[in-house]
Amino acid sequence: IPSKKRTSKRKRRARSREGLDPRRRGWGGYMEAAMDLMRRMPPGSTETALNALLSLLPDHSLDLLSQVDLPLQVCMDKENNKEYILCEYNRDADSYRSPWSNIYEPPLEDGTVPSEEMRNLEVEANEVFSVYRDQYYEGGISSVYIWEDEDESFIACFLIKKGLFECLISSY
Repeated sequence: IPSKKRTSKRKRRARSREGLDPRRRGWGGYMEAAMDLMRRMPPGSTETALNALLSLLPDHSLDLLSQVDLPLQVCMDKENNKEYILCEYNRDADSYRSPWSNIYEPPLEDGTVPSEEMRNLEVEANEVFSVYRDQYYEGGISSVYIWEDEDESFIACFLIKKGLFECLISSY
């Protein structure tokens, strides 16, 4: 009778780290499956698939939202009539802060806003980056978000979005 071939402890640990261990239970199993599913989705279906996963795994919503990259969305600042890019860095609850007016859409009473010094820097950065975007990319939308860090420094996020249709038009 042939003996069962045993997997070495080292190989079992490596498989466990890679998420291939079938004995793995709990958080890792669901998240591994969810992330595997998201990797196989076509880019156009990412938002729909993510929403479905969020409804199936509400306890893992923060993990899913932090792990899955969605295509950048755009919103119009009604006060300044300028478009801005929506991302995690200008989001508070379900509202997004405009870098042009510093107002949340939909309105949010107690939304986080940068200090006056950071806000002035953010306004100036948006103006400069808008000129850079127009000269280098010949159009598109840009947004700069600046906020303070815990250790009295600051963090900045620079975003540019230009669609394929805009690229084709500007190349003619």
